[in-house]
Amino acid sequence: LQVHYEDVRKDGYALAADKPKLRKTADPSARPECKEGPGPDGKDPRIANPIASRLETCLNMTMAQFAAQLRGVAPDYLFQYPDVVDETGIAGAYDITINFTPLRMLNAGVGGGVPPQSPGADLAASEPNGAISLFDALKKQLGLELKSRKLLTAHVLVIDHAEDAPI
Repeated sequence: LQVHYEDVRKDGYALAADKPKLRKTADPSARPECKEGPGPDGKDPRIANPIASRLETCLNMTMAQFAAQLRGVAPDYLFQYPDVVDETGIAGAYDITINFTPLRMLNAGVGGGVPPQSPGADLAASEPNGAISLFDALKKQLGLELKSRKLLTAHVLVIDHAEDAPI
């Protein structure tokens, strides 16, 4: 039996800092968590803009934790990719609120809400009707962006050759 190990890379996303607009966490002793809905301040931007119907609040999160949560926060945008990795270089914990339009609503009638086939593929731009993609919301609201990358996903054992009968 002849084997070797190799790293397998797949398309994915990295969370990067553009011009960060983040608030340090109000309660550093609180358990990190994400939940649907407004944060402790009670402000709900969905009232003024119902088409941006997804509102996620993450409390006491590091950027690595937030990046790991993004796939669950926006599964229709990121379901086919491995976990998002943090490349922001930002230390500390933050209270983060992001408001965006689900992909199925953003692209309704423009491709039926099907996500792009590869990272970096064009999504519909934010619409004048108030719709905002996850990508635009990250950039405008948080000063962060998702960049397509080849990500290391696994260190795998590869079988090069196997004899039919043991020697």
